[in-house]
Amino acid sequence: RVLALKQNQPQALNNQPLNDDEFDFGLDRNQFCPTIEQFDAYESATPHGGMPYGLPAISSLEQQKIEQWLLAGAPANLPKALSPKAQQQIKQWEHFFNKDDLKSQLMARYVYEHLFLANLYFKQHSSRSFFKLVRSSTPPGEPINIIATRRPFDKPNVDRVYYRIKAVHDTVLFKTHMPYQLSNDRMNKMKKWFIDPKYSVVSLPSYEPESTANPFKTFAQIPAQSRYRFMLEEARFTIMGFIKGAVCRGQIALNVINDHFWVVFAQPSNENETDHHISSLSREKLVQATYNLRLPADSGSTAGITNWLQYSKHQLDYLQAKSDYLNEIYKKGYKPSLSTIWDGDGTNKNAALTIFRHFDTASVEYGFIGDKPDTMWLIGYPLLEKIHYLLVAGFDVYGNYGHQLKTRLYMDFLRMEGESNFLGLLPKKARKPLIDQWYRAEPDTTEKYFNNALYSLKSDSGINYQTNKPYLELQDKLRQYLRNNLDEKYDIEASKLPLSTIKQLKRLSKQSGFSTSLLAQVSFIAIEYQQKEHYFTLIHNNAHTNVAHLFSENDRRIPNEDSVTLVNGFVGAYPNIYFKLNMDDVTTFVNDITMLKSQGDYQQLLNRFAIRRTHPDFWAHSDKVHQALKNALPIEHGLLDYNRLENR
Repeated sequence: RVLALKQNQPQALNNQPLNDDEFDFGLDRNQFCPTIEQFDAYESATPHGGMPYGLPAISSLEQQKIEQWLLAGAPANLPKALSPKAQQQIKQWEHFFNKDDLKSQLMARYVYEHLFLANLYFKQHSSRSFFKLVRSSTPPGEPINIIATRRPFDKPNVDRVYYRIKAVHDTVLFKTHMPYQLSNDRMNKMKKWFIDPKYSVVSLPSYEPESTANPFKTFAQIPAQSRYRFMLEEARFTIMGFIKGAVCRGQIALNVINDHFWVVFAQPSNENETDHHISSLSREKLVQATYNLRLPADSGSTAGITNWLQYSKHQLDYLQAKSDYLNEIYKKGYKPSLSTIWDGDGTNKNAALTIFRHFDTASVEYGFIGDKPDTMWLIGYPLLEKIHYLLVAGFDVYGNYGHQLKTRLYMDFLRMEGESNFLGLLPKKARKPLIDQWYRAEPDTTEKYFNNALYSLKSDSGINYQTNKPYLELQDKLRQYLRNNLDEKYDIEASKLPLSTIKQLKRLSKQSGFSTSLLAQVSFIAIEYQQKEHYFTLIHNNAHTNVAHLFSENDRRIPNEDSVTLVNGFVGAYPNIYFKLNMDDVTTFVNDITMLKSQGDYQQLLNRFAIRRTHPDFWAHSDKVHQALKNALPIEHGLLDYNRLENR
C-alpha cells in the first residue's frame, strides 16, 4: 500500500527541490508506521507519504516483483549453508578462543570486548561472507545461545563464557560496516601478543560494574604493550568503532572533534629495554594513576552527572603522573622526535589516519588526506584504550541523558590529551600560539587544561626545525617519515583523468572562504571520461573558533575560514548531494563554486549539475554509484544512507 501510494501520487521529476510544506526530512521528525487498518486515514492525511519517501518511485517492474512476492506469502530465503572451508575456519578460531587455561580465557575476553562490533571475514574464504564474535553459554560444537547484554563487558550470569562465531545475514550498510580480517597471520600475532609472553594469570577478573568499565584494571595481568599492539595493528578499525558506532549520532555527539585532522600513534616500546632508564617510582605512579582512572560507564547507564568532578580529578591525576613520567625520561636526554611516532613497522598503513567530521556524521580513512589539517593528535596506548572504552565498549545507546552527557563531556579530555601529546613534537615557543589558534574564545576549563599541560611538559622538541612555521613543517616531515605507509588512492592524481582536468580539480581542492560554506557536507561527483564515470568526494570542512563547548555551535562558526577537501573515490556513508559532469563541464563547475556568494548561486549550481532527489535518473545514478563503490571497496562497501540527502 505504501509503495502503491507513491505510484498513485508520484512526485514531480523535475530536478527541483520538493515543497517543504509537504515533505519533512528532519532526522528527528515524528515518524510512525500505520497498520493496515489505519492506512486509509494515513493515505488521506499524507498523500505524499508514499515510499520511497521523498524520492522517485521504484520502477513498475520492481513494484510488480514485490506484489508477486507478497501474493506468494512473502516467503523468506533460508540462509545459505556455510561452505566446508568456512566451517573449518570457524572451528579453528573457536578452538583458539575457548581454551581452558586462564591466559587464553583472559585473552579471549579482551579480544571480544574490542571486536564485538566487527564484521569478521576470513582471508582464505573467497565469498564476501561476514561473521560476528558473540558470547554464548554453549561451547563450540553446540548451537549458539547468545548472552544478550547492553555492553560487551556486562555480567554474563553464566559460569563459563564461550566465544563463538556467528554468520551475519543482514544487509551490509556502509555506515555501520566495520570489516576485520581473520587469517593464520592474525592468529599467530595474537599468540605472539597474548600467549607467548611470560606472564601469569592467577585469576580471571570479575564482571562487577566498578571494575569492568576500567580496562586498565580488568586486564592488568596482560602486558600493556600486548594490548597496545593488538589495537595498533588495526588502528583505523579501532578508531572506526567511535566513528561508526552508536555513540556517533547527531550534531552534539560530533561537535567534540574538528572537521579535519590527522592522527599518528606513539611508537610501542619494549618495557624490558626501558626499565633501566626510568625510576621505578615514576613508572609506578603512572601505572597507579592509569589503574585508578574512572570512565563514565563505571556508574552504569542511568546515572546523573553529579560525579563529573571525580572523573575530572582522576583524569588530571593521570595527566600529572604522565607528565612526571615523561619528564623523568627527558632528564636522561630523551626528547620527543619523529622516532616517537610509530612507523607502522615499515608498511602498515594504519600508522597515519585522517578523520573528517561531516556535521552530524564522520569518517576515518588511511593516510594523510588534504592539506593543513585543523589539528593533529598523537595517540598512545592509554588514550587509545580510553577512546574505545568510553565511546564504544562502554557506551550504552539505551542509557539515560546523564550517561550520554557524561560520555560526551569526557571526550573533551581525550581530544585535548591527543592534541597535547602532539604539541610535544613542536618547539616550546610554538605550542601556546597553536593552542590559541585551536581554542579561540575557549572556556576556562580548556585554558586551565592546556596551561597545566604546557607547564608540565618541560622538554623541548628533539626535531630540528628550519622554518618559522613549525606546525606546517612538521606536517611535511611526517609525510616524509611515514611515506611508505601512506595510502595514496585518495590523491586526485590517482583518478587517471587528463592532466588538464586534474589541474582544474586541484583548484577546487584549494578553495576556502565563504563560498565553500555554502556547499553540502559531503558531495559525490561523477565525471564521465572515455565512457566511464570517475568518482570524487568533495568534503566541506567547517571552521570554528573552538570545539570545546557542548552547545551553541553556530555561534562559534567562522564561515570565512571554511575549506574543502577533494578526494579521489568515496569518503562518507551519507551523501548529501550527487553531481554529474562531462569533461567539458569541469572548468565551469569549478568556476561556479569559487564564485558562490548566496544560496541562490548554490541552487543554480545544482540546477546545472546535480542529480537531486527529484531527478528522473536518480535511481539509475544511485545504482552506478553503488557499483562503483563495490568496485573500489570490495570488502568495505555497503548500502549508502540517503537520510541526509539535501532538498535545496
